[in-house]
Amino acid sequence: DVVPDIETYQKATSACSRSGKWEAALVVLKCAIQEGLANGETYGIGMMACASADGWRQALSMLYGIDNCGIPKIEKDLLSYGVAVFGCERGGAWQWCLSLLGEMQSGQLQPDAVTYAC
Repeated sequence: DVVPDIETYQKATSACSRSGKWEAALVVLKCAIQEGLANGETYGIGMMACASADGWRQALSMLYGIDNCGIPKIEKDLLSYGVAVFGCERGGAWQWCLSLLGEMQSGQLQPDAVTYAC
């Protein structure tokens, strides 16, 4: 029997993301969280799956729900905001992009060149 670990869940979530299956990526992420086998990187992969496809609203929801996601020691950071900005840009939600950039700056997170490139 194969016993999944954090890396197994990350690779499965990433595979779903690469194939544009953001809903499936979230199912895998949910399983990982329930098994206690998710970390910030796993969550970020799930967010990117949403942001890269048509799930920009879900990526935003994940950003704002990060404190209650069930993963210990995870918080909003430059990466999670950057993924949300990327998703909003892809979804044509430029007002959200501007709002997120302002929120980052007011929260003492300095957007980097990658975030501004979105």
